[in-house]
Amino acid sequence: FSIWLRRGHAHFSAGQLEPVLRDATFEASLPASASVPAAVGSDEKRSRASILVVDDHAEVRRYLVDRLGDAYRVLSAGNGDEALARIAEELPDVVVS
Repeated sequence: FSIWLRRGHAHFSAGQLEPVLRDATFEASLPASASVPAAVGSDEKRSRASILVVDDHAEVRRYLVDRLGDAYRVLSAGNGDEALARIAEELPDVVVS
């Protein structure tokens, strides 16, 4: 199978878009010991969009990583705790779970 994700919002109609809350406050559920990842890395590191694949089934996770790896920088995690730890290291562009 293939997954295609378009960037931006030009492909949406005005009725499909929700307003963004710019001054909203959100709570994070990262462990207290986790540091906040840098939003922007080096040019080389950020040259491709990153995807974090989270799945407890190793074979499914491996398949997705293999399929997405040619086009994206793929991170993986076997469960939610591992995913939070990976996010604390590096903020991905997309999380697939």
